[in-house]
Amino acid sequence: MSDASQGNGWWQASDGKWYPPETHPAYVPPAPPVTESLPPPALPHPTVAPTPPPPPPISPRLVTRRPMWKRWWFIAAVAAVVVIVVAAIIAPPDDEGRTDAVDDSPAATTQGDAREPPSAPTAPTSAEGIDPIEPAATAAPITTSVKRATAVESEDDASVATSVATSTTAAPSSPPPPPPTTVAPSEQSNLTPSQQNAVRAGRTYLDFMGFSRQGLIDQLSSEFGDQFPVEDAIVAVDSLDVDWVAEAVESAESYLDLMGFSRQGLIDQLSSEFGDRYTLGEATAAVDSLNIDWNAEAVESALSYLDFMGFSCEGLIDQLSSEYGDKYTKDQATHAATQAGIC
Repeated sequence: MSDASQGNGWWQASDGKWYPPETHPAYVPPAPPVTESLPPPALPHPTVAPTPPPPPPISPRLVTRRPMWKRWWFIAAVAAVVVIVVAAIIAPPDDEGRTDAVDDSPAATTQGDAREPPSAPTAPTSAEGIDPIEPAATAAPITTSVKRATAVESEDDASVATSVATSTTAAPSSPPPPPPTTVAPSEQSNLTPSQQNAVRAGRTYLDFMGFSRQGLIDQLSSEFGDQFPVEDAIVAVDSLDVDWVAEAVESAESYLDLMGFSRQGLIDQLSSEFGDRYTLGEATAAVDSLNIDWNAEAVESALSYLDFMGFSCEGLIDQLSSEYGDKYTKDQATHAATQAGIC
């Protein structure tokens, strides 16, 4: 309060006194100044180099063995079999009962007549003290055949005349026999035509290479094979008399001619669902019946790997003996690596 204004905002009351602005009834205090709070400055983080991830484990190189029907040599073999079967179907039948063909042309008849002997040898007369020999009765004409007659003169002349004459009384040649029809064996009399054809195709495959029961069924019913219905393929295969162990032996020998195998690897290949699909018993019996030098097979496998890429001594031994590799025994793998010259 003052008797005189002290500045801007002072006001005079009814008593004639001056009062400061904040005492006026309508005084509105000014808004406090807004101070923008800034976040504290960020402290620099120390630079930490990221830890590199560990390198992925190197899996052993495995030899991928594709199913048989996807291999080029099997496809070529199947194509050859198909060509042979088609050629056998469309080829004309052999006339097994046909004899030498008869040439009834006029030229052949004339030539035969020209070479026909004039007469039979003259029989000795009774003047020589020998009764005359009665000529033999004329033989009945033989149809569709060539009559060969050899007339021999007397021993004094020592000359032999051979003539070939076509019988003038020969009957017209009979038509060739009809093509042989497929007659199902008595044990297959209850098979449908489709099943009988599947039996024929199955025998053709078994004559060409080794097959397991399931492998032959797959081949006959596959859309890339013979495309028989699965039921007909099963009936056809089961109607065949097949030694499946002998077939497994044939397949095993084919694999051993192609590349090196361990005993367990060969059994797995024969019995795998991606391989030949023999039963485990058939595959084991087949492999154990063979006389195989597994050390030599391991050396062959080792050299194949070294032709493909580089290996250390221990790496090659691990690859040959791993359960994900070739499954040789440790001793066989060590022997092979040593013989390969890297240990």
